[in-house]
Amino acid sequence: MTMSSTAAASAASPRPRPVAVISRVEKFSAAHRLHSPHLSDAENAAVFGKCNHVNFHGHNYTLRVDVRGPIDAATGMVVNIADLKRCLADTVLAECDHRNLDLDVPYFARERVPSTTENLAVYVYRTLAAALPKYVGKTGDGVTAPRLDKVTLWETDKNIVEYSEPYVADDGELLVR
Repeated sequence: MTMSSTAAASAASPRPRPVAVISRVEKFSAAHRLHSPHLSDAENAAVFGKCNHVNFHGHNYTLRVDVRGPIDAATGMVVNIADLKRCLADTVLAECDHRNLDLDVPYFARERVPSTTENLAVYVYRTLAAALPKYVGKTGDGVTAPRLDKVTLWETDKNIVEYSEPYVADDGELLVR
């Protein structure tokens, strides 16, 4: 009895490693003022209302970070959650928790970016995407490093922003969620 060519091909090629998404949720508190340098004071008041108050206001944010990657055969993990936790603590939480976003976070203070939840999600994503490789390295299949998949930021229970960016795979292919 001979093996069919399809069965032979599947037996010869290794099964791809499973890919999973691991999430970490953190909370932080920060103050800000919704005010755009691109608008007049009257326009800012009209667009942002009470959130444009000159003395700021605050939120208790909830942040969810999703990291996608192959599951490491030896550890059974995409990333060590302790490494992800340390990355968050050393970067985003150290820069934002109990801070005034407009005065204390250079992305908003120097770049004059309005500190909306949308822009905060962009800042968090880009900060973590740059820092993550230093904390988690190349795990997974030993070739493809885990990647930041998306961040979800709750400003309130009712106001939520998700943000992600396409990324380039290790082989140069542009990948989109």
